[in-house]
Amino acid sequence: MRILIVDDSRAVRTRMVRLLSGVEGVEVVGQAAEAQTAIASIQELKPEVVVLDLSLPDGSGLDVLKVFPVNTQRPQFLVFTNWATAQHRRKCLEAGAAHFFDKAHDVERLLDVVAAMGRSNGHSAGKPAPAGQQ
Repeated sequence: MRILIVDDSRAVRTRMVRLLSGVEGVEVVGQAAEAQTAIASIQELKPEVVVLDLSLPDGSGLDVLKVFPVNTQRPQFLVFTNWATAQHRRKCLEAGAAHFFDKAHDVERLLDVVAAMGRSNGHSAGKPAPAGQQ
């Protein structure tokens, strides 16, 4: 499963590459630190999954989500943020995020979800997450 990591922090991107590379079947195909770079990378690299921060220097993860309409062929977006408020969660899920994770508490949960996605025979980019997995 091809994954792109989008986060403005180099330290977070490096940590995520290390952690996700340890998940069977995962290939980290790229990294981006800004919204515009993320959009271009998604279009060019065609990852199946994007781990997406909300706080980016030239916009937000929500801006990135909105570029890729829900009912089109698109990656699964896993929002991974320090802005883990109910309002941010709602906006991201409404914009089509498959999952929403708090950086302070949900690293293991994020890894578990990625591992489950990789094991799933029915996984494909653009397929909505089953109810209850958000």
